[in-house]
Amino acid sequence: NKLFCCLEEATPYRKAQRNSDQLNDFIPEGTLRVEPKGIDAFEVNDYRAFVCCTNNADAFRISEGDRRFLCLEASDRYSQKAVDEKRCTSQERKEYISKLDTAKNDQDVAYEFFKYAMLLDLANFNVHEPYQTELHSEQKSHNECALKCFLMAVKQT
Repeated sequence: NKLFCCLEEATPYRKAQRNSDQLNDFIPEGTLRVEPKGIDAFEVNDYRAFVCCTNNADAFRISEGDRRFLCLEASDRYSQKAVDEKRCTSQERKEYISKLDTAKNDQDVAYEFFKYAMLLDLANFNVHEPYQTELHSEQKSHNECALKCFLMAVKQT
């Protein structure tokens, strides 16, 4: 009964086939079968959206024309990795996380974000042409046909 689902730690590319297959299993044809204990199973409309988080830049098999994926790269400025690599101090990380924790529960922050989102101009937005990022293109390149890549390279020379 959730609309937004976060899937943590998607595995790297060598297992990307499995990630993609599992994600495709999560995205049914608009309905979801609910099977509570002691009650007969029933179907409900499925409005879930999924976000997958990973440290692996090649976690999914994205093919040409696939519009289900939007790949975004987050900053690791305040990550534990940044602390370990001495790009950030432990104190800076703690302060950032404390501010983030406070902000996520602040109704004024939520309202300001909502207000900002409502003012965005979506006149040229087309749901069938998702936003393309460099990471998305890189992910897609991992799955291109080797013959097609070869022919394109020959054509360019």
